[in-house]
Amino acid sequence: TLVRWGITPASGTQEQVAHRFNVRRVLLANQLVARADIEAVLALLHEDPDFECFVLADSIEGVARLSQAVTSRKLLRPLPVLVELGIEGKRAGCRTPEEALQVAREIARADGLALAGIEGYEGLLVTQDREADIRAVNAFLAQLVDMVKMSDAEGLFGDKEILLSAGGSSYFDLVARGFSGVQGLSRPIRAVLRSGCYLTSDHGSYKRLLAQLAAP
Repeated sequence: TLVRWGITPASGTQEQVAHRFNVRRVLLANQLVARADIEAVLALLHEDPDFECFVLADSIEGVARLSQAVTSRKLLRPLPVLVELGIEGKRAGCRTPEEALQVAREIARADGLALAGIEGYEGLLVTQDREADIRAVNAFLAQLVDMVKMSDAEGLFGDKEILLSAGGSSYFDLVARGFSGVQGLSRPIRAVLRSGCYLTSDHGSYKRLLAQLAAP
């Protein structure tokens, strides 16, 4: 069953706009790096304790920066963080599952943070070979699921449920199938399917890829 869970802004500024229009839950699909962006997000959480914001991390250095900022701000509750598993040569994310698991461990032990889940963006896996792309996407989704299982086996998650999220893009059917049926974890799992974009709308590319999806 699909339900509307929240929205996914791409920047701290977009998150501020969402909050201004009374959006109550966001998943910020980027790492918070700049001090001004971190402070802006934490200020919202400090002023509005009922506002929910999930952020990403893909490095130990990023985890340390978030932890220091959160403890300085003295938030009433931990900041929920998802580990981003990336793709070799692409713009963000841990390059290997081993690196991602190390970041997950750092989040779990960091002051002021809680490991909330694992996420990635499979929409970067686009070439001229559709069949090879589908195999690569399915393999990437399987890695995300394995990351959740390994993190849960070590007792790293710190929230009441585990988030498992991917971008969706033109592969939303593969994401939905790849995330279905994950069982045997210590707490409920929530699969979050994002729309799959960044700061701009790649409508030409999506039109072509969705036409392939709809083809018999």
